[in-house]
Amino acid sequence: MQVWELAVSLYAVNNGYLDEVEVEKVLSFEKGLKDELKNKHADLIGRIEDTKELSKEDEAALKDIVASFKSGGSY
Repeated sequence: MQVWELAVSLYAVNNGYLDEVEVEKVLSFEKGLKDELKNKHADLIGRIEDTKELSKEDEAALKDIVASFKSGGSY
């Protein structure tokens, strides 16, 4: 698992984005979220991989991405 993948998964869990996701759908949610980032936010992935950190700006961007992905319900 790459650093960015772990960072995204932990961010989603630690900030309550999976609290209302049915247990059976958690893996699907995680895969869909990672696919969303790979397809539309490669720059964010690159920064996380390069720095091994989540800056305040990147955290704000990730917050918007995860919230938008979750509200779409496409997992």
